[in-house]
Amino acid sequence: MNMRLSKLSTVIVCGIVALTSCEKEPTLEPTPQTGCPSCACNEFDSSGINQSFTSAAYGSVFYYQAYTEMTGRYVDYSMNMHGSGSVDVITLDPIWEAECSNYTGEILRFSDADVMFDYSDYTNVSKAVSFDANLDLGDFLFLIDGLSYTTPPAGVLVNATNLTSGKHIAVSGNFTTIELGGWELAIDNMCIEDYTPAPSIPFCEEFENATSSTACPSSQLSYGAPFYSSNGVSFRCKYLDYEGISFLDGSVYWGAPNSFGADQNVNFSGQLLQLNNVDLELDFSALNYTNKSVSFDISNVWDITNPNEFMVNGAPLSTVPEGITYDITSLGIANNGDQCYHVTIQGPINTIVLVGWEVTYDNLCVDEL
Repeated sequence: MNMRLSKLSTVIVCGIVALTSCEKEPTLEPTPQTGCPSCACNEFDSSGINQSFTSAAYGSVFYYQAYTEMTGRYVDYSMNMHGSGSVDVITLDPIWEAECSNYTGEILRFSDADVMFDYSDYTNVSKAVSFDANLDLGDFLFLIDGLSYTTPPAGVLVNATNLTSGKHIAVSGNFTTIELGGWELAIDNMCIEDYTPAPSIPFCEEFENATSSTACPSSQLSYGAPFYSSNGVSFRCKYLDYEGISFLDGSVYWGAPNSFGADQNVNFSGQLLQLNNVDLELDFSALNYTNKSVSFDISNVWDITNPNEFMVNGAPLSTVPEGITYDITSLGIANNGDQCYHVTIQGPINTIVLVGWEVTYDNLCVDEL
């Protein structure tokens, strides 16, 4: 009798162990996804997430899997003033299946809530995170390191692919957090993997593609919309009365060398760029790398010994903005007796402003550091 009880106890204990081991717990191990064996994925199946929020501030971590911490907060997107929001995992049904053709199994639904996905535990700082969503971009909160997906951190790329229904969204580069939120937003298949950017290709704008003249009216005292783009670098201007004759409009012109005559110097070739009473902003923020080397040649009619009057990231180059270095090499004297220079600026460059009244430039070149 005692032996039978002993065996029965053993069976009961083993049964409890077996039942316990069948419960699916969040795991730190990567969950490979078909077609992406190196990915670690949150597919939310059997995760049991059912979390409510009443605070407008992010709280403690409520779920962790695939190197990702999840915290949440309440936002009244529906304007129902319920005082609480939630995220929960729901089983896919025909209604939700019609929302996004990539959904499988269970999906993560947002109701008046934001969730911050924190990837600090991921070893590689350069990463790619992708997920599927039912709503169009712009119809839900989408932040990367606190910045809108439309203006992400420098070097971070956002790509959205249309599915039969819904979107497949990928974020790649150096970032730590993604925030998503909304009302009746649902996501699935959130995966993370190492990201190696494609090698950048150095390029030069030598102003050879066409003759161009862009007016910058004297009334345009702030930068207008870009009027030209080359290899992802956009150009826009604002008027500044360097000449001291306020009724003359400014202009940005490039054309054949005979248009500039005496401004030739040893590095100039083909067509040249000339500025008249304008500041010309070159915007490099669309390039998919942060640290850049930007160089150009200048014939400077102001005879400035050290022509560091350019603006970099909104600050005068002469103040040496944070992270920026520069070098200015003399190219001797132009045909008109003016000094000529080769200028190289390096660092995390987003914008450079070229200045001038009858100042001539050529050979604008950009490379990744």
